[in-house]
Amino acid sequence: MNICSYFQIFKLTNLQIDIMEELEALRKMVEQHDYTAALALIDEMDEMAKDDKIVKIESFFNQATCREKND
Repeated sequence: MNICSYFQIFKLTNLQIDIMEELEALRKMVEQHDYTAALALIDEMDEMAKDDKIVKIESFFNQATCREKND
C-alpha cells in the first residue's frame, strides 16, 4: 500500500467520525425540541455534502497523480 492509499483511508475515517458526531448532535437538538438549531445543523450538513463532492473530485485527481508518479 502506498502513501496515497494511507492518506485516502485517513480522510475517509475522519469523515465518518465527523458525520457520526453531527448526527449525534442533531438527535440531541431534536430531543430537546431545539428545532431552529437542528435545522441550522441540517443546512450545515447539506453544505458538507456538497463540499464532500468537491473532495471526491480532488481525490480522483490526486489518485491519478499518485499513479503517474508510481509508474
